[in-house]
Amino acid sequence: MAYLLQDKICWALPPELRKVLQLTAEDSSSFLAYFSQANHPCLRASMELPDLWLEAAMLRRLLYKNNNQHRSSLFMRRLREVSRELKALQELQLPQLVGDLHAMTQLASDVSAQGSGCRHAHRVPAREAAAFTMQRLQLGCTLIEGLIVHGLCAADQVAAQVARSFFMPLGLTSLAMLARIQVSAQGCNWPSQK
Repeated sequence: MAYLLQDKICWALPPELRKVLQLTAEDSSSFLAYFSQANHPCLRASMELPDLWLEAAMLRRLLYKNNNQHRSSLFMRRLREVSRELKALQELQLPQLVGDLHAMTQLASDVSAQGSGCRHAHRVPAREAAAFTMQRLQLGCTLIEGLIVHGLCAADQVAAQVARSFFMPLGLTSLAMLARIQVSAQGCNWPSQK
């Protein structure tokens, strides 16, 4: 039996994945222990990355302001690659997806015992919702790894311009942004693809 959750909050999950299943179990202590071990708020907070999104916004602004003069240069193309990767990562809405799963598992602990005896009913997210979230998390890890590689390539190109004393304010600002993006991206405590 599946129930559709009410639209009380802004969901990142598509409507067809916002279903919960009702399960009955004789011993609910082991069942609820799995949900209590998952520290959803901590996981969501580790994916918020406010510093990374601030740097992404500043990089987009820097690219917008310098596009006319440097649009065909190699270092500007590399910076645009980094900006595209950051935008794709932000569009995944990873913290919101984890928050949606957290809201759905919180519903599991709100259902009280049903019937007689020691059988308890629990509501859990559907497998499709968890699979969708896990696929997005895996894609996010891939994007983070690509972001690190593209950030290093962009830094090499910008450093070559700075070494020739060309466009020093733009070059130094870009290098500082790329360094902060690298630190924020490498600071993610997400599992590796390796």
